[in-house]
Amino acid sequence: MSVFTSQMRIYTVNFNTEKMMYEAEILEIPIESGAHQSNALNEILECDGVDIVDYSEDIALIVDDQGKFKPGNPVFEIVVEDGYKLELYGKIVFARNVYNEDSVDLAGLSLEEIEKLRNSLHINLIGILK
Repeated sequence: MSVFTSQMRIYTVNFNTEKMMYEAEILEIPIESGAHQSNALNEILECDGVDIVDYSEDIALIVDDQGKFKPGNPVFEIVVEDGYKLELYGKIVFARNVYNEDSVDLAGLSLEEIEKLRNSLHINLIGILK
């Protein structure tokens, strides 16, 4: 069995409260759904569980499911593609939605998709949790 697994590209947005500036990264995580992918997301988000919401039909937002309760987390307002505003807490991960017969899985983003997302993203820091 190989220790190497196929990887997918994700995009993250966070706010560094010490430097008072946005931070964005392109990272790679295991492409296969399951424990390896979940563990990688939990490590990136520094959490035990995640919530997934749609940014658009094609793009998912993944956040810490307990982010609202963690002091020091940034509070973001993000406008999704259909115009609705979401309030999200902590680091945000962007990945692709892949619709299957009985589930929705996550897949990677191309560099072109990340660039398009960066140019169209409407996100504002509206606070920091105390």
